[in-house]
Amino acid sequence: MPPFALEVHDISKRYGDCVSLDGVSVSFEAGKIHAVVGENGAGKTTLLRITAGVIVPDKGSVTISGHALSAFTPRGASALGLGMVQQHFSILDELTVLENLLVGSEFAERGFVRENEGRERAEEALRKLGRELPLGSRAGDLALEDRQTLEIARLLLRHTQILVLDEPTAALAPPRVTALYERLRELASEGKTIIVVTHKLSEIVQHADRAVVLKKGHFVEAFPIFERNEKTADAIRGAMIGNAASISSMRRAPHPAGKRIVLRVKNVSAGPLRDVTLEVAEGEILGVAGIEGNGQRDLFHVILGEVPLTQGSVDIAQKEGASSRVAEVAEDRHRDGLVLSASVAENLVLGELERVSKHGLIREDALRSLATSRMQSIVPATPSASAASLSGGNQQKILVSRAIAALEEGAELVLLAHPTRGVDFAARADIHERLLDAIGEAKGAVLVSYDLDELRELATRIIVLRGGRIVAELPNTATDEEIGRAMLGSEAS
Repeated sequence: MPPFALEVHDISKRYGDCVSLDGVSVSFEAGKIHAVVGENGAGKTTLLRITAGVIVPDKGSVTISGHALSAFTPRGASALGLGMVQQHFSILDELTVLENLLVGSEFAERGFVRENEGRERAEEALRKLGRELPLGSRAGDLALEDRQTLEIARLLLRHTQILVLDEPTAALAPPRVTALYERLRELASEGKTIIVVTHKLSEIVQHADRAVVLKKGHFVEAFPIFERNEKTADAIRGAMIGNAASISSMRRAPHPAGKRIVLRVKNVSAGPLRDVTLEVAEGEILGVAGIEGNGQRDLFHVILGEVPLTQGSVDIAQKEGASSRVAEVAEDRHRDGLVLSASVAENLVLGELERVSKHGLIREDALRSLATSRMQSIVPATPSASAASLSGGNQQKILVSRAIAALEEGAELVLLAHPTRGVDFAARADIHERLLDAIGEAKGAVLVSYDLDELRELATRIIVLRGGRIVAELPNTATDEEIGRAMLGSEAS
């Protein structure tokens, strides 16, 4: 048996003038959970996509289970036992859960899937992950965490020994995060190698066996995690950003009564939402907690006027002359927030191209000027760069910059869906500060986040949705346990 399950040697990758990886060498041992960490743009995802055969390196080599990866293709990596679940899933929405599990496996060939033969193995793979999915259901109808379960189960069905997971907990509520890592630990105990990309230090300290740190395309350090405490978090933080300073909390104080109401939702029922009533005052950020599928996404669609109400009303304040009623950071940046083939500049003014065009033609000087003013020093890229060339975290910053610009230009309300998803913790603090400045004392916000620390840091108060209803309202000092009990339905009566 080879000493390491996965070895990369002298890997480099450039994109034009941008050096994504520069001579990176690192190894991963079997039977452990490895966390690959670093700031946005450090090269984490690029490195692991190379190991999975998704990207071809400019130079360097990859060895999987003692065998050189000679063909840099997903099929080549899979044949050697390595599979990757990327941030944006590869599930075929129109196929059933079972068909998605079996496509590409030993139970499918020449366009035919042998469902009867593969069903038992598919159910076994799902059981290993502690989930039961309806095998006959359309995969596109699954909740986000179930889609992730499906992706991981596909790897297990293919006898994958090295599982690479890119930001697997970004869209999971805390109880689900713990459950996922428990399953990953069981897989590691069976001898599988687990490699996780995450920006959440608490997860790394609590669950990983080893942290591999990248910085600006270079390998910095790899060290085992023996102590699961703040000292270890400081060590990882220091390796990432060069010092061990902690990011201080920016917890918001509750606002006094009597403030102008920016958003009023009254007795609303629509889709899964049932008799929802809430208000958001100026200067207030209302945090919304809940396990995915309990109405958070539907609440945003209702506020945006995108779905019909079966009962109730939604009223949003609007000052005379305001250019926009509602600003938004969309939940799915690829599906709803960005045009990846367009430039950073074009994405920063998405939906407002009439402001920088004349007679149907874009005025490049006007586009560049408006985009540059909106970059807010958040987006570390040139306006002409394509959005697709940016890391996931830097793509997220485009959405945030656009929302901040809308607030500054007159929007009274901003809807924030996981605003720092995929963003490193140093940039997260900067984004939080800029959002707070833009909201100030005169705007309102609704914040959905599975990151309970983010809810506590930004929100003035927190409501919990379960089954489409508001089941609790908590202060921003509520503990993980208190919020978790309400989310799971075990709050004290």
